[in-house]
Amino acid sequence: QRRDMGTFESFMLKEVLSLLCVFAVFIMAEPQCAPEESACSADMAPVSTLFDSVADEIGRPRESMKVYIDSLHDVGITTVQQLEALSPEEWNSLPIPKMYIRRLRHALETATKVEAQPLLALPGKQYNFNFQVSDFVVAGCPLYIHEVANSGRGTGFNIWDCSILLSFYLQQNIDVVAGRRVVELGAGTGLTGLSAALLGANVTLTDLPDVVTNLQENINLNRKCIKQNSGAVEAVALDWFVALQRGVDGLDKRLQEPFDVAVAADVIWVEELIEPFVATLTVLSKVNPNMVCFIAHQTRSTRADTKLFNQLKSKGLVVEGVTISSDVRQHLDDRFSIFKITSNSTVES
Repeated sequence: QRRDMGTFESFMLKEVLSLLCVFAVFIMAEPQCAPEESACSADMAPVSTLFDSVADEIGRPRESMKVYIDSLHDVGITTVQQLEALSPEEWNSLPIPKMYIRRLRHALETATKVEAQPLLALPGKQYNFNFQVSDFVVAGCPLYIHEVANSGRGTGFNIWDCSILLSFYLQQNIDVVAGRRVVELGAGTGLTGLSAALLGANVTLTDLPDVVTNLQENINLNRKCIKQNSGAVEAVALDWFVALQRGVDGLDKRLQEPFDVAVAADVIWVEELIEPFVATLTVLSKVNPNMVCFIAHQTRSTRADTKLFNQLKSKGLVVEGVTISSDVRQHLDDRFSIFKITSNSTVES
């Protein structure tokens, strides 16, 4: 019932409630029938079949979903019952589209076994740097990062391996950013963008409004050295969903000027972010068709990767894998990649 709920919070609430609905469906799907009443389940797919179908639909592995089901049994049933009992007026007061219930009903009615794409297990942090000391040095300067890890405030307050990987790559390829106008999308703590600023770039860090305050703090921690290295940096709020809905008109005026380079590190961690991310990148590419984007990406779902690359291609964007040297990659496995994205003006967007 909160009216001050931001886009990201609304999005996460919808995800949580939709998953609770799925869990409840698994539990309630198979009717309890006496042997002589076996016909009561004749028109309903077995729970195991439904399980596979919905697991594939929402991109989660069977094993992890079983754990959730065990822990959310009663909560899931209660949630479904409450949602089904809502009046139209009550639905309109919540940031939850009814399509979730329709999707579950459709799964119940038409479920057939689908071979799910594997969702790969996530390792813990692979790099071990102390950014408060700091023992991470860029262009002769220690890079200081204020991280609010495990705070429950969202992913934008944590340092992720991909941001360190992309920083290492930029340090080995300084000409990519030095003296150029650079925007970081989904900057989080700003580690990659601040690295570019220390390498002499004019950088604009972007993320959701509630993340910008921490970004500003990290800018202040490194401002002196950035200026010393002929760089510049600022932080601007950017909601990809607004760019998706309104295009360039939805961008802050500071983002409507052409950028030479865009960088992004580990920004696609759920499928629902793919379309707004691609839309934002497309808008920025229209402002400057010669803009080059570098994305450090950790594969979590092969299906999500396919969706991401297909959408980029459909918008006239060309994706190339970047060779990562062993001293940049260090001990990271092949789930970590860097991609270069450019605009192909011959393809209609």
